[in-house]
Parts: sequence; C-alpha cells; structure tokens
Amino acid sequence: MMYIMPNLELAKEIDNFLSQNFFILTKPDENELIAALVEYTVMSKREVLPKYEMEALSRILYWAVKCNYYPFYKSKLLNIIKQHIAVLSETVPPKIHFMSLIGFEAIQLDYINLWIQENAENNTINIWTDSTTLLAEELSTRIEEVAVRHARNGKYTSKQAFRSELIMWQNKACNSIINTMLHNDPAQDGNKKFCFDQAVIIFLEEEGLAKPGELAEIRQTHTERFNSAIQQLKQTTRHPDNVTFIDFHSLNYLPGYFLYLKELVLRGNPVTALDVSRLLILKDQGGLYLDTDLLPCLNEIIFSRLIATHSSNTAHQYSPEVIMQVVLDELTHRGSMPGRAAVIKNTNRGDYPNPLQIIDESARQYIKNVVISALDSGQSLFSPLGRLAVDPYFACSYSGDNNKAIVAAKGSEFIDQILIYIAQIHKVMRRHNIDGLDPDQPIPREINRKIAEDLQTNKLFPDSRSLFAYREGGPYSADIPNRLAPYRHAYTLLMKEAGVVADNRIQPSLHKTIPPFRRAFFSTEEAYLSRLRERGEGFPVICFAKIANTTVSILYNCRMMRR
Repeated sequence: MMYIMPNLELAKEIDNFLSQNFFILTKPDENELIAALVEYTVMSKREVLPKYEMEALSRILYWAVKCNYYPFYKSKLLNIIKQHIAVLSETVPPKIHFMSLIGFEAIQLDYINLWIQENAENNTINIWTDSTTLLAEELSTRIEEVAVRHARNGKYTSKQAFRSELIMWQNKACNSIINTMLHNDPAQDGNKKFCFDQAVIIFLEEEGLAKPGELAEIRQTHTERFNSAIQQLKQTTRHPDNVTFIDFHSLNYLPGYFLYLKELVLRGNPVTALDVSRLLILKDQGGLYLDTDLLPCLNEIIFSRLIATHSSNTAHQYSPEVIMQVVLDELTHRGSMPGRAAVIKNTNRGDYPNPLQIIDESARQYIKNVVISALDSGQSLFSPLGRLAVDPYFACSYSGDNNKAIVAAKGSEFIDQILIYIAQIHKVMRRHNIDGLDPDQPIPREINRKIAEDLQTNKLFPDSRSLFAYREGGPYSADIPNRLAPYRHAYTLLMKEAGVVADNRIQPSLHKTIPPFRRAFFSTEEAYLSRLRERGEGFPVICFAKIANTTVSILYNCRMMRR
C-alpha cells in the first residue's frame, strides 16, 4: 500500500475558507462541514492511504451539499477538491464492455463501431452474450401470448386479468425451468446439468407452446447471428485482436448470476437482467460498461468553435445534439452506418424530434462543410476515451442519473454493495413468498407488516410496496424513486463507513462519484425507437424490445400478436 501526503495547497485553501467563514457557519449541518474541513487539515500533517484521504474528502463534499452553503461553491475550494480527487483516482482496466441477450441489430453495430474505431487501439472491446439464455425472448413472448388468450377466455374477469394470467404463467415457467436445471443432462458425459435454454425448450414443448425442434433451430439462428456480428466488428478496425467475445455464462459461479436468470424467467424482463449482468461484468473485469444507445464524444479540436456554451444558439454555434445529428447523417450518407440508414428509411427517423428542425438549411450546410472537410482530410470526428479512472474509495462512477455508462475498478466495493443489497431484497421476498402471492387479491395486512419489520431489521431502505410492485417494473436502475434504489443504498452504506450517516433523501450525485470523462452521450435513433409506446386497446403485452439490446420494454397492442 502506498501512503501519500494530503494536498498542502488544499489544506491551505481550507484554512483560508475557515478563517473567513468559521463564525458565520452556526447551523448543525454547517458545523458538520466545519468539522470535516478541520479534520482534513489535521490529516494533512501526516501520510495516509489514498482511500482514507478520499473518505475525508467525501465527508467534506457530503456536508457541503447538505448545508448548501453558497460561499463554499463560490470559493476556489470546490475546484481544488475535484482536481485533487482526479490526482488520487486510480486507473481502471482498459476494457469496454457491451452486452446483448440475443444478438445486436445493425444500428447497434453501427454505434459500437464508432467506439471501436476510437478506442480499440488502447482498450479491449469485450462483446458479451450468454450462450445458454438465447431463448429468453422466445420464453417471454410465448408466455405473453398464451396469457393474452387465457385472459380473454379464462377464469379472470377483472381489469387485472392479463397481469394475473401472465404472473401465473411466469411462476409456472420459473418452477419448471429451475427444477429442470437441477437435473443432469443424460445426453452429456459427466454430471453436466441442463442449461437454461434446454429447460426452456422442455417447458414450452410440454405446454404445447412450441413445436418439437422449432426452438433448437431458433437458438442456432441466434448463435450464428451473434458470431456474424463479432466478425463484422472485427473487420472494421485495424486492431481485430482487441475485439473479443466473452460468454456471460462463464460468470455463472457468481452468486448474482441466479438473479440474472430470475429476471429472464420470472419476469421476462431484459431491463433488469442486463442491470444485473453489467454489475457482474464489472465486478469480475472492471472497466467501462456501455449501453448500445450511447455515442462517443465529438472531437473538440474540430468542433469546439461550433459548440454553443449556453442554451441559446449564437452565430455559427449550435447545441452538441445538432452537430452530432449532422455528423451521423454524413456518416450514413457515406455508407459508414448501414444500420442507421435502414432505420431512417423504414421509420421516418423513428418519429423522434429531429434537432435539425431548429436550424435553417444554411446553418446545417455550414456544419456539414466542417464535417466533410474533417472526413476528407482523414480526421476523426470523435474523441477516444483516454484514461479512465475512479476515486480510491467508491471505485465506481456512473453517468448522470442512470446506469447506461458505468466505470468501475475490478472488485469495486460500491458494485459489491449493490449486488449484496439486491440479494438481500430477494431473500426478503422469498421469506414472505411475495412471488407466490395472488396478484388479483389485496395484500394481507399481516404480511405487509411482517415485510416492513423484516426490511427494518435488516436495515433495508425500500417501502414494502416497492417489493410488491417488483413484477411490474425495472427496480435496479441507478435511482428510481420508490423502487429498490440499490445505487443509493450502496452510496449511503459507504458514506456511513466513512463516518457520515447520510440523509436518504439526498440523491447520489457528483459529490460522491466524480466522472473521469466528460459526459457526452446523446439520444440516438435506437433510444427513441425503444421508448415506451402508447398502450393500445386490449391487454398490454410486455415484450423484449425488437431493437434487441436497448433494455427498454415496449408495450404492444395485443392485436399485434394475432398473426
């Protein structure tokens, strides 16, 4: 372990701040801020581990946010703290991770290619899928279809008919598939168990929801499609050896892997399955995990004079979204993004708001000329990521208010605490048989009381109602109000270990995870295509997104299923 001397310039700036504000800060939270600042100046006189210094800085930042003392933000102190955290930060493994459940759509490959072209030289680009769960979509879709039929003609007559039937079938599938996976496959040597896909085939064929041999052919198609995508990605870079395929099933020894399977079989929900998978990947590998609807940062050398520094456009200055749109359009025009070209042609740009509508044709042409000039001279339109680092205490950073982009050190305690929390919540759900409750009946008051007591005893945050709503939404995203909020829990727990009993109402923000790179992710055609659509008449059917890896469920009118 390397001990370092805390920043003397920072300690000096703290002394200056205290001398000017000590007698002004009198409220309880302000007194906590003073105590945290004084503690750091004392620490500055000796060598400490970076982790412990980061704990001290986290305490300062927490209380600064809590008391919202304006002179603190007005002083140079905050910038010096952030600069010093950047110095303390540790480089994460040079790995960029993408994952798909059943294969990538062409437009997703276009976006991944943009990342590969800028970053494959200095990073390993890991493309993940699980070779044993390729039939997850088929399971979800066929269960939803049979639930629609039974809800219309079966015993349920309430407004919740579809939901009741769906949960009943999901429970039935879950019990069958888990039971099958506990048994050895007699067709294989040794003591190899049936895998998820084999169990799905057995269940769907026994229930008459699939013809014999049909699912095996679909599974083979998914496998070939994924292999083709890997080869296509390798061909677009001068560093094909740095583009690798990793089977997510190789992480099945991790305790959280079962939670990933549970999301696929019990809810048919790729949203939360991928929320769990990204955590397991980062725990095992470290690096940067990216969703496939994100774009790299524009090359500032080329576009700095075009990017507006405020919301209103000035002469020849525009929002990054406008510039990005022109860049993507020109790349599409030159044949570099065939998947995007097909989406635009077939869906009229996906019916999303076009940023170019706010500027006239002459302005668009002005930006386009800059783009064309850069491309013709061989310049890259995007910037590589550069060094990715995380602070030595949280060892994790994620973008804004979501987990579409997460940077983490291998073995990050922040990631570990998220996974532990999710596992604890599921234990509570199992103890009280929440999955087995009749969704068409009111929740018994006694069960609700016992669950609330169990959560309190185990120091778990969520309102018990969020557990009952588990089957209806995706609870693992960074911070969903009134959901399980595991990221918020991990932050609060680590702050407690650092000596601060954090206020649960304070949302995780930049005062505890400082992004190691500029946030430069823009909405894409894919993101708009996969957004929640309006419900039609009849029963909503929650399906895997047809743009396969967007991790957003789409609501379809059940009429679409009558083919």
